[in-house]
Amino acid sequence: MKTSATAVTCIACILCAACSDVTETVTDEETVPDTETASESFALGDPTNRFVHDAAQLRTAEQREAFVEFSFDYPASWTVESAGPIGSDQVFVGEAEAPNDTRLIRVGGFARGDANDNPFPATSLVPEIAALVQFSAERDQAAGVIADYQKFTTYRTVSSGFGIYGYGADYRLTESPGQALAYTRVLQTNVIVIPVGSTRGVEIEFMTAPELSGIETIEELQNEDAYRLLIDTFEIEGVALRDLLGVEPLPPFVAE
Repeated sequence: MKTSATAVTCIACILCAACSDVTETVTDEETVPDTETASESFALGDPTNRFVHDAAQLRTAEQREAFVEFSFDYPASWTVESAGPIGSDQVFVGEAEAPNDTRLIRVGGFARGDANDNPFPATSLVPEIAALVQFSAERDQAAGVIADYQKFTTYRTVSSGFGIYGYGADYRLTESPGQALAYTRVLQTNVIVIPVGSTRGVEIEFMTAPELSGIETIEELQNEDAYRLLIDTFEIEGVALRDLLGVEPLPPFVAE
């Protein structure tokens, strides 16, 4: 299978981008606290903001081609560090006062990226997503970027015209000579959502560094209030992710 840079994402690049200085480009609509869509799973009384990825940000033909409409709620105390647009950038939302983003939301584009740029058919959608995720992990391990990689899965389904693949990962970052990392172990949960018959969708990621947050397992991360808020309020192309998943509570991860 041929892949492109848009199909898979280097894990180390995610972390470096998240920790770098970025210019906040959030619109007024995105920063106004939302009082109507706060998740019941979020701590009672905690205010939320809503991030909206809309076409108003698009500037180039490449961005318009890669555009996917989505929105989600996040804790009002967190900060939008990068606002996309998807296709040429990613969305990062992290804890405002936490060092090195103790907990971090990332939403990025996820593309088929084969030589012909063919749409994903329903019959092969989920297996192909799984293969691309595996390719990314094997590439980073071979390059010496990460080590001790363990993967868990939860969603493998096609629902209401969307393919959904959910997985978690527990791994260690490797330090280069002369490099001192603020943390080395990373936990992350990811949900990839792609419309059937499309070449592009989104990857929703929630990650943490156990050394900084004290969160030690994938299950603990999955039960974080901020993660439940993200999953319960995420919408793609006007469709609620929670309706696509159709399960409550979230299913457990299974080690591979």
